[in-house]
Amino acid sequence: MHHRLALVAGVLIMLSLVARPTIAQTFTNLLSFSGTGGAYPGLQPFGSLTLSGTTLYGMTSAGGSSGDGNVFSVGTDGSGFLDLLDFTGTGGAYPGEFPTGDLTLSGDTLFGMTSEGGANGDGNVFSLTTTPTPEPSTFALLAAGSLGLLGYGRRRRRAARRTANPTTFDQLEEDGPAIPSLPSRSC
Repeated sequence: MHHRLALVAGVLIMLSLVARPTIAQTFTNLLSFSGTGGAYPGLQPFGSLTLSGTTLYGMTSAGGSSGDGNVFSVGTDGSGFLDLLDFTGTGGAYPGEFPTGDLTLSGDTLFGMTSEGGANGDGNVFSLTTTPTPEPSTFALLAAGSLGLLGYGRRRRRAARRTANPTTFDQLEEDGPAIPSLPSRSC
């Protein structure tokens, strides 16, 4: 603790200065928006981020491909940025402009609002289904499972044929495959 003497209005006072503890802080820039083009389309992020697992969802009130704002997702580590939807004003595929407020996530559907655009130009409420993309390891597991199922199906068909025609298959298993013999030659 540090002490300091001061003269205030003719009165000598002692001030006790308490040192503030240092708090370790780390700032990490996850992404920088690039306006209407570039790798991270969007301008003037608006509202709060919505977290689901390791994915953040958010909106920009301007920017995107048409300048009317967009909905995006990005990993909590800054990787995997996706421009999920670019608003198109009063018409087009995604009517709406200048999204406001926060996104709400329910299951795999995001809900939000725009302050302008839409069919009447006065804004809209929208929903957007977010279909998660499986990671490569998931694809590998699906492929291994599919191969296992194909092998299982093949074994089942062979077993069914054995049951339908037991003599041929049973004989083959007992005697082994027929190997043609070659004539012997004496030297």
